[in-house]
Amino acid sequence: EVNIPLGKPGSFDSHGVMPTEIITLEDGTKYLYYIGWSKRLDVPYWNSLGLAVSKDNGLSWEKYSEGPVFSTSVNETGFIGTICIKKPYKYPWTMYYSSAHWEEIDGKLECVYDIKEARSIIGVDWIPYENKPLILLKENEGGIASIRRIKDKLYYSIRNKSDYRNNPSNSYKIKSVDLYQHGIKHINNETLELEPSGDENMCAYPFIIEEEDKYIMFYNGSNFGKGGIS
Repeated sequence: EVNIPLGKPGSFDSHGVMPTEIITLEDGTKYLYYIGWSKRLDVPYWNSLGLAVSKDNGLSWEKYSEGPVFSTSVNETGFIGTICIKKPYKYPWTMYYSSAHWEEIDGKLECVYDIKEARSIIGVDWIPYENKPLILLKENEGGIASIRRIKDKLYYSIRNKSDYRNNPSNSYKIKSVDLYQHGIKHINNETLELEPSGDENMCAYPFIIEEEDKYIMFYNGSNFGKGGIS
């Protein structure tokens, strides 16, 4: 059981902690990156990235610091959502993260987020790389989340800006994109992997693992978690 306590009042994780990535280092130390939730008066919430560390194979965890390891800054004006870290076979480390901001849509504040890239030397000093979207949102799209990298292919879930909670045509779908083409970073040629058909009203938050000679994808297929994981 992982027990990461809420932060003190006024801290970046005072209202919630949500795991988003775990990395095992060469010496067996585990890094658990988590989303810290805090409340604000001008918008419903604000997120930053925290880090917890385990040196006993996950039996116990301690926060790396009371402050976030990646947050709003001069180089990143938005807030930090779900992340994916490329396993650090060499340095620097590479992170793909949701960069989010708030927009008023149909009279309601909605969170809009795309995917950017950040890099780090030791996994705790993240700096945005080029500070521009890795995958561009189209006109009606409003959110790219839970990106996963398998070799040179990125998988992610994406939804429209509005009416995505109850309208299957606007809700989350899982897509993929080739990261490189002829050695050059490439953000086009999206492929639709899963869409809401037979999975009630959404296909979201892909998590992919490699098992022997195949890949297995877990995803949320119903009402933001109410229907479990497929």
